[in-house]
Amino acid sequence: MTEPSINPHSHGKAGTASPPSVELLDAFLDAIAQPMAAFTAEGVVMSCNATCRDEFARLYGRPLEPLSRLDEYLAELPQEWDRLHGLIRRAAGGESFTVEAELGDASLARSLYSMMFAPLRDRDGTIAGAALIAQDITETKRAHTLLLESERRFRDLAANVPGVIYQWVERADGSRGFLWVSPRLEEIFHIDRNAISSIADYIHPDDRPRWVASIEQANRRSSVWNFEGRLLYPDGTVRWWQGIARPSRVTAEEIVYNGVMLDITDRKLAEQELMLAAKVFEGTREAVMILDDSGAVLSANRAFTAITGFRADEVKGTPLPVFDGARHDQAFVESLWEHAHRDAGWEGEVWLRRRDELVFPARLRANVVRAVDGTPTHCLLAFEDISERKAQDDRIRHLAQHDFLTGLPNRALLEDRLKQAIPLAQRSGNRLAVMFLDLDRFKIINDSLGHEVGDALLKQVARRLTGCIRAADTVSRQGGDEFVVLLQDLDAPEQAAAVCRKVLEVVAEPFVFQGLALNVTPSVGIAIYPDDGADFPTLLKNADAAMYHAKSLGRNNFQFFTQEINARVLERAEIESRLRGALHGGELQLWFQPRFDLATRAVAGLEALLRWPDGGGGFTPPERFIPVAEDSGLIVELGNWCIRRVCRHLKEWTLQEVPLVPVSTNISAVQFRQGGVAAGVMSALEELGVNSRLLELEVTESAIMSDAETARTTLSELRKRGVRLAVDDFGTGYSSLAYLRRLPLDTLKIDRTFVQGIDEDPEDAAIAVAIIGLAKTLGLRTLAEGIETQEQLEFLRRHGCDEGQGFLLARPMPPDMVPTWLHSVRGPAQLSLGM
Repeated sequence: MTEPSINPHSHGKAGTASPPSVELLDAFLDAIAQPMAAFTAEGVVMSCNATCRDEFARLYGRPLEPLSRLDEYLAELPQEWDRLHGLIRRAAGGESFTVEAELGDASLARSLYSMMFAPLRDRDGTIAGAALIAQDITETKRAHTLLLESERRFRDLAANVPGVIYQWVERADGSRGFLWVSPRLEEIFHIDRNAISSIADYIHPDDRPRWVASIEQANRRSSVWNFEGRLLYPDGTVRWWQGIARPSRVTAEEIVYNGVMLDITDRKLAEQELMLAAKVFEGTREAVMILDDSGAVLSANRAFTAITGFRADEVKGTPLPVFDGARHDQAFVESLWEHAHRDAGWEGEVWLRRRDELVFPARLRANVVRAVDGTPTHCLLAFEDISERKAQDDRIRHLAQHDFLTGLPNRALLEDRLKQAIPLAQRSGNRLAVMFLDLDRFKIINDSLGHEVGDALLKQVARRLTGCIRAADTVSRQGGDEFVVLLQDLDAPEQAAAVCRKVLEVVAEPFVFQGLALNVTPSVGIAIYPDDGADFPTLLKNADAAMYHAKSLGRNNFQFFTQEINARVLERAEIESRLRGALHGGELQLWFQPRFDLATRAVAGLEALLRWPDGGGGFTPPERFIPVAEDSGLIVELGNWCIRRVCRHLKEWTLQEVPLVPVSTNISAVQFRQGGVAAGVMSALEELGVNSRLLELEVTESAIMSDAETARTTLSELRKRGVRLAVDDFGTGYSSLAYLRRLPLDTLKIDRTFVQGIDEDPEDAAIAVAIIGLAKTLGLRTLAEGIETQEQLEFLRRHGCDEGQGFLLARPMPPDMVPTWLHSVRGPAQLSLGM
């Protein structure tokens, strides 16, 4: 900064211009719009221009005059004087500087100034005081502050608005792109804003024509642009977005839009869910009603009309009209609503009334819908007519508890009655007797004279046995020619012996059928509670053992149980021992039954079946040795053997260049629950070098649902390793469908019990069709087992079943036949394995 000098007159030389007069310099200074002044170090005003005098007058109420003393001028504002005096002394001390300071009397006006101070020197360079040039920057500062605040608000807006703010340009030459885009582009859409000039790179190909057309239309009209579409990412991810923009500048060369981009994926998914819910609402077989918070009907679906006869428009706006008032009074209905609101739902059986006044039983569910704050807004009611189901349940319950031939209680009902009788016997101190009765030489009569005669004989035996007991006792048929009698409230075992003697007498009397007299005798074994057992299985087993002892003594007698004659226990132990020897001795075999794609008829895979040769050219039935293996724990070792043997065969066939297809094998419920399945499977695959995608494991529905969370973990681990997974015997258990869809499955196998009846039994057909539909909904394949007729095959193919197996298609074969067979059929399934 050039320091001013006190030299109002300069001595001119020859040929130089004359110095300006003092009056001319004062006029020049007065013409300057910035306040200017000169002070002595003590604060005496040596000079000031008009602007300075006016500013001081505005700030302090009177003008500043030359030769004034600042300390007297600012006597009433001592702090103001101290501050100005300090600045003047700094400049008078030889320092040049610029400061910002607020000046003025608070009662008059205060302004912010930028003040430039410099030393004031005379002609010989001696500092005589301080010079001041000031600039009122109050408005400039305020404008700058407002600008900074505006920028801060814009940054906050861009950072917090639930979308991406951008500026977009459309040029006359056809080019387009972002001029500016907010950082939220990366946060919301995961797109690097520094590496993209246009969103076009991410527009889904199917949406691109519509996107371009929408922009062109907005350009032609210079109107608001609004577009919804999809973004396709390099990894295949798809997200929905909405772009909204308004023209901010329109010229012949370009149109500039200001707009916002929103991620609307969640909204689109919600809309899809709503559309699906609406379809389910109308398409479900359950009657569904939506009520408002007062209980008035808002809407009802078609099933409601079909079940009750009431049209939706008839009941809209009215209280629920369908409860049967004779069985459910107002107090019941109010209690139902109370439970639904308090417990977030209610479910139970009720009696409802149709429009024609007929009453029917229904299974009803009531769920309360609440607002975000928890306030109840609506109630959802769903019910189904269970008349047929209840009638069927009664029939099934009777069939489940009674023998179909004689009408006597069966094993399940007998066990239930024994369980009820035991506590009574404990309280009274009395005994119970379980009598196991088998007809001697009944098989000869049944085989020689036919089942009709045999059935008639069994019915007469049932009637005679019932006549031998009291009303509190029970006669039960166990199957075939075996009957069990439960005697209650006995003082001593001798009472059971008396009943047995009577039974021997009445059963031994001749039976007359169509004029033919037949004679049979019984062998009876007796087990006493609590002497011979404390529960039903033990008592029945011991009575059975006693019965075999009676037969060994010549038949037509009764024997009480002793441990020495427990032949059935010994037989079971013998099967376990033989099975263990067969497993370790290499006697067991795997046979393979083909599976076919029902649409293409190509081979889809093989199922490994366990076979145990019986030494006579046949095989021991699996139903005879598998239960023993499961009870003894040997089933785990058997399961592991099957997995490793399947892998070994796959390895051999690979070396033989056989066109391989996936091979499935069963995992028992015991093996699955015990754990370690995934580790064992992967160990076998890795050890033998077998492609994991060639192995499929079949797990029963009951095994999965017995411990659903553990099952999900195990299945997920197997699926990650590439092993295919199937649910065996689907439909015979009780799966939670909400949980089933979370499991990483590939296939649902339709149990052969449903397949056998699909061409004759409407219920089996409906179940099979339902399983196929469920599998498609869950993205799974279906496999029907046990196909034995052409009609079954055509039914399954017609309803979209993916795969099938059974004697009609191909019988099981030993492993040495598999390579030749696969070469002959040349199944294309190996193509899907990437081989």
